[in-house]
Amino acid sequence: MFKKQKLSAFTLCVLLALLATGIVSVNAQNTATVMVQTATGGTTDVTGTTTYPDGSSVTITATSEGGFAFQNFVVSPSDGSGDMLLYDNPVTFTVKGGVTYTVVPVFVAPLPIPSQPPATDLKTAAIIIIFPSAGGTTIPAPGTYALANASAFNLTAMPNDGWQFAYWTISGNPAPHGTEPINWTPSDNPYNVNHGYGDTYRYQAVFTPVSGGPSPSPTIPELSAVVLVAILLAVLLVVLVARKRRH
Repeated sequence: MFKKQKLSAFTLCVLLALLATGIVSVNAQNTATVMVQTATGGTTDVTGTTTYPDGSSVTITATSEGGFAFQNFVVSPSDGSGDMLLYDNPVTFTVKGGVTYTVVPVFVAPLPIPSQPPATDLKTAAIIIIFPSAGGTTIPAPGTYALANASAFNLTAMPNDGWQFAYWTISGNPAPHGTEPINWTPSDNPYNVNHGYGDTYRYQAVFTPVSGGPSPSPTIPELSAVVLVAILLAVLLVVLVARKRRH
């Protein structure tokens, strides 16, 4: 015969706590957490902390204000995979269960294009982001600029010593340059920047090392041991012949 044993209140609490911990752990592995931080210069349509099922697509839209322009999102996952710089706006990324994603929108006050009047209305201006490059720089210098409506400027690549300009990489939306054909890797230098307005475009100059260079001076080929011995024997023979003539 087995005796029925009553569970104490303490034992019940422990069992319930263990059960709840297991449920929470399972739920945590099945959900992702997205934390959107606030930033000076604009807002986002998703704010605070939100949880999503594993594998969900998360879309966030940033809106600039007060003389600022959107530049990019920084998304930092907690799994150690590294920060992501995302330039699309709105941006969409896929989340993984058990991972927390910290999202920071970046807004900047754009600079005026040198020797051009500043843009008075950023809603109708094109935001031009010029990235730094290895092997050279640009005129204007890398940075974020506002191009006033109905204006254009020349972007010039300046290679360092030992480097040469190859082409530009351009990205942005919408793609067309008015009635001009689309070319996201033009080699014109300088390049005439003349986009649609109210959108953001990104430029980066690509430089490559100069191949070839001055040819090395020709060198005397190494003499083989046989050739050296032959030369020494010839010299010795000449010396012997000269001595015999003296006698």
